[in-house]
Amino acid sequence: MADADTFDPMWLDRLAGSDPGWGIHELYARLQGGSHPIPTLEAQTVLRSLGYDNVGTPDAVVTAITEFAEDYESIVGHATAGTSYEVPLYAEIDEFFKLVQTADRDTINAQLTGPYAALFRPLVGHRVHTSSADPIEWDGVDALIESHVDARDSGAYDDLETAHWGGTHIESWKWQFAKYFEDVIRAQFDLTELSPTEIPQFFAAIEEPDAEFDAVSNVPAKMMGGQFHRLTWQDIVAHCHDKPEDAAAVLSDLYNEDLPIVDRLNEFYEFFHHLTTRADNDRSPGSLLRAATALLMYAYPDRHITFQYRRMDHFFAAYSTLDGLDTGFNARQYHEVAVACRELMRKIDAHAGDASMIDVQTLIYIADDA
Repeated sequence: MADADTFDPMWLDRLAGSDPGWGIHELYARLQGGSHPIPTLEAQTVLRSLGYDNVGTPDAVVTAITEFAEDYESIVGHATAGTSYEVPLYAEIDEFFKLVQTADRDTINAQLTGPYAALFRPLVGHRVHTSSADPIEWDGVDALIESHVDARDSGAYDDLETAHWGGTHIESWKWQFAKYFEDVIRAQFDLTELSPTEIPQFFAAIEEPDAEFDAVSNVPAKMMGGQFHRLTWQDIVAHCHDKPEDAAAVLSDLYNEDLPIVDRLNEFYEFFHHLTTRADNDRSPGSLLRAATALLMYAYPDRHITFQYRRMDHFFAAYSTLDGLDTGFNARQYHEVAVACRELMRKIDAHAGDASMIDVQTLIYIADDA
């Protein structure tokens, strides 16, 4: 095999019998030192994920790798060429396939910042997809929805003098800020392609809207709630100012709806979790989930909701098929909660003719006081 110029099908008859002979094909290719495509089951799986459908046999995988190599060279080149660890092109591509296929979520998340971030960040969401849980069902929410819509549409959320179903709350600022985010923030920034130089401008824009706009200041901090949560928000902003390149990549991923939400939130957590574990300032990692989802709710008010554990735990225990929620930073639980809240949003929309996740967040918030 080591001396052969081409693959001899007789090897399959002698060594593999009726088996497709993946191992025989791989052995031959490896004995060539990487000068030929290396057909492995890992390569087959990755190629399928990249859109190569005809990869059912080792020979078909060899053909697909040859085609893939053209795209690889046009984008990457021969990355190891000229280095002390140079390997032939097909050996390099084999290592690429192995990385894509075997890197799990924990490995990827651990490398999203630091010297290997550029290598691992494109893997976010490629292999590990968010699976759906059993649907959460609602019970007894119709009266709450009616009360919320009446308060919203009558202007009762505009001041502290007008009583409504939950007492008195000023809540209209949330819708005002959502309009500001849509009209101004989205016009000024490409949220999925934030640059390091835009990070200070981005936070300035969402924390301190110009006076000409009908929007209150520092809405993310208001959404965070109590003092310790607000301190976490301040630390998040400061960390982003200190690490603008990493912050731009993490926030761009957070806003990228083409990536699974679980992976995006876990990436956010990896970048900021040290802020909640300092010996002099121990805070719940759940505050990071609240911050991330507050940013998401105003960017995508038809899909995401600010996760506030205590109030949501009470609400889900009282009105859903769940007994309650888990505390802490749980990205997968958030996905399940968001899916359920979209169904609640649709119920509000059916009653009122318009609704967003801001309606759901407000309903859950006030229901805890009603």
